[in-house]
Amino acid sequence: MGLLLAAGALKPLELLSYNTLFWLRGERSWDDRVVLITIDDDSIRRLERFPWRRQYYAQLIDVLTKSNPSVIAFDLIFSESSPDDAQLAEAMLRNGRVVLAQATDANGLPLQPVPILQEAAIATGHLFGQPDLDGITRKVPLQGKDDLSLGAMATQVYSLVNQPVALPDLTQPFWVNWPGPVRRLQQYSFVDVLEGQVPASAFQDKLVFIGVTGTGFDTMLTPFDQSPPTTGVYLHVAVASNLLQGNSLQVYFNPIWTAVLLLLMPGFSLILSLWRTEIQLAIGTTCYGIWIATALMLLHHNIWIPVALPGSLFVGTTITVALCERLRMNWFLQQHVRYLWEAYVPDLMQQRPDWQPDRLLLPSSHPTSIRAVVHLANLAEELGRSQSTQSAISRSLSVGLVALDIKGNVWFCNALAEEWLGVEVGQNLEAVLVPSWYSADQWHQDVWFLCRGQAIEPHEVEYRDRYYSLTLQLLEYKQSKKVTDFALMPQQGLLLVIEDINDRKQVERNLEKQVQELERISQLKDDFLSTVSHELRTPITNMRLAIQMLKVAQSDKQRQQYLGILEQECHRERDLINDLLDLQRLELGQNILELSALNLTIWLPEVVDSFEARTRTRQQHLSCYVESDIPEIFTEAKSLERILVELINNACKYTPPLGEIRIFARRLNGDRVLISVRNTGVEISPQDQVQIFEKFYRIPKGDRWQQGGTGLGLALVKRLTSHLQGIIQVQSENLVTEFTIELPISYT
Repeated sequence: MGLLLAAGALKPLELLSYNTLFWLRGERSWDDRVVLITIDDDSIRRLERFPWRRQYYAQLIDVLTKSNPSVIAFDLIFSESSPDDAQLAEAMLRNGRVVLAQATDANGLPLQPVPILQEAAIATGHLFGQPDLDGITRKVPLQGKDDLSLGAMATQVYSLVNQPVALPDLTQPFWVNWPGPVRRLQQYSFVDVLEGQVPASAFQDKLVFIGVTGTGFDTMLTPFDQSPPTTGVYLHVAVASNLLQGNSLQVYFNPIWTAVLLLLMPGFSLILSLWRTEIQLAIGTTCYGIWIATALMLLHHNIWIPVALPGSLFVGTTITVALCERLRMNWFLQQHVRYLWEAYVPDLMQQRPDWQPDRLLLPSSHPTSIRAVVHLANLAEELGRSQSTQSAISRSLSVGLVALDIKGNVWFCNALAEEWLGVEVGQNLEAVLVPSWYSADQWHQDVWFLCRGQAIEPHEVEYRDRYYSLTLQLLEYKQSKKVTDFALMPQQGLLLVIEDINDRKQVERNLEKQVQELERISQLKDDFLSTVSHELRTPITNMRLAIQMLKVAQSDKQRQQYLGILEQECHRERDLINDLLDLQRLELGQNILELSALNLTIWLPEVVDSFEARTRTRQQHLSCYVESDIPEIFTEAKSLERILVELINNACKYTPPLGEIRIFARRLNGDRVLISVRNTGVEISPQDQVQIFEKFYRIPKGDRWQQGGTGLGLALVKRLTSHLQGIIQVQSENLVTEFTIELPISYT
């Protein structure tokens, strides 16, 4: 880059960037204190062929003098005598502020105005310009050998009658800050001004330039005027406009900054090396774009910084880094291809003896530079075919497979593993398994054991109501004996096998339930036999005793008494057997319901009326009340009647004389009804309430009439209520006992 800079190879790019920045910045206004009178094609056509007689210039000065301009500057060299010189000199003296131009010829000799005109002029200015390689004049030397440039001298004369205009450092070139296209400048045709067609106010207190703009005269290019070009007078007008506005272009082409940029490029290349090629190009392009944007912003503030050199540095550094990365990648690719070729081609050749990759690598069809890539492409094709075969096999398996490295990063999983675990290639398996499938400690422990060659047991887990078996095992790779670069050798990994064992677990659960059910039935049988053997013996014992007493009875009264006891114990034995059979059917689930619609408003009073005579005999008060809005219920009438008969019978049995028995039915919130049996004069202790629904449990002290019982009534009521999808509860306090039954309106 330094050699290119020293050879000037970047200068055309810098000049192009200059033009581009000016075009992007856009137009600016010319100073309205500067006016140009053009010797254009129309003036030449209407007056005479150019050069003109100098009487026309004298007439123009006289016309302008009436307008009182601040300065009149001629971009014309009057170096040869003319018959009209005296007339022109007198006009110049009458105005008193006319600046003439001077230059040098091809041999370096000065071209100055004739003495009479030079004496009449207030000053002279040189016309030297410094066009660049592309023909555009960007700078002028303000200070010539003996005088200032025409534009600078005109502004200094302008300062004599107006506010002083400061000049920049005269030892440095003056960089022109071109405002815009020359057509935006205030300019009038020479002949129009001469004929008085332009108002005098257009030139009052102005800096008036006079120069040739006709076709073919003194052509010059500007950033805004290249096709067609303009003429040299606009250069001096632009200089004057810049000086008056104080916005000349400040150029910062400091070699120190160039050296700093060159020193920063190694650091820039280091940053680029951290990224892949696409990002490297994006970073280089972005940096160059930022530099261009900065240059454009500074140009808005009349500062020009180099663009081609920094751009070349950014682009060159980026390309160099990308090329180095490409070379390094090519070397690594060759090493990796060599390893893969030596490690896997023998296996592929064994699988497909007809496959001969060397036939695809003929020099005529593949250059040597890409032979490694062709090797890799052919090998990748075979490996891909093998991978596709293995993937197809893995998809057909009924187990999930996940292959991962020691760090837990997944590099293969089949469809079942994706479905069950929700894992994807590239994810970390530990983050997926913990804590739903594995605990963190268990996972780390299993991996630790496997890495040390120890086997581990399968891990069973329940996930989303299904059971899975997870088997983690070591995945080892076959190494090539020819490989000497161990950095290229693949490391050990892990293989996780997931099996859906929900069906097996379901079978195990069913077997376990069946075993439990058999154990429960066996226990029920044992309890039944133990209890029944005791309960059935009591009536039989009483019957045998009654028979013995009947044999020795002496009177009819005694015989009738013993016959009554015998009949009572027979009924008790029968009721006990029936209750036991009904209860056993309910517990075994063998009772089939006969469902029907039941109108409680009619049906419940009929059930209660059957106890009216009994309660009247015992001096008990019996009542029944059913709310009018209670709906029909869909249930089994036989089972519900059995429940109510048992509860009402117990109420009659334990209620003292003058006590009250009340049956009540109403609708609850929702689709349920409540039926309660409430009696007074008796209270069940909290201890008895806990056991009251157990089989063969009785409260002897509560049987005022000593009627006895089987102890199975409430146990049967409990089972029947549950069988009807209902709930039964008991409350007893303050000598009031109430059994409540909640039933659904419709059995489901």
